[in-house]
Amino acid sequence: MRIEVFIDWGSVPENLSMIIKVNDDGDIREFHSSSSYDAIGLSFDTDGDNYPNKDYIFFAMNRYYPPPYALVHERGISYASSVPKPSPYDKCTYNNQTGYTFIISMPKDKINFHKPMLILLLFSDIDIKTIFIHSVSAYFKIR
Repeated sequence: MRIEVFIDWGSVPENLSMIIKVNDDGDIREFHSSSSYDAIGLSFDTDGDNYPNKDYIFFAMNRYYPPPYALVHERGISYASSVPKPSPYDKCTYNNQTGYTFIISMPKDKINFHKPMLILLLFSDIDIKTIFIHSVSAYFKIR
């Protein structure tokens, strides 16, 4: 699996914008399924202690869990049993050849954006029927 992250914190000065591409080998049925789903988790180090502590989950179906409902960790994504809300911050598209493209633009004040900022990025591919969870995570720092 390959994940590409493009970050822009200047074009729209009040937003942190990201394009995250994941060449997941799923198909369009997963994009619309209720028993399997894919999601990007982002956890931001909002207080500068090098420990990400504000979590957001963006589902491929253009829904998201905001704090305090979302929990992102290296073993996977956890969230409340409530239904995810339509996402005001991202749009996801799926292409059979290239996979997912998440376009995320969040207000900087929502995540207390500062430089440097440590971010945990997690992609999870989850199939509830087979209890299959495949997650890939990476930490990166914006300087």
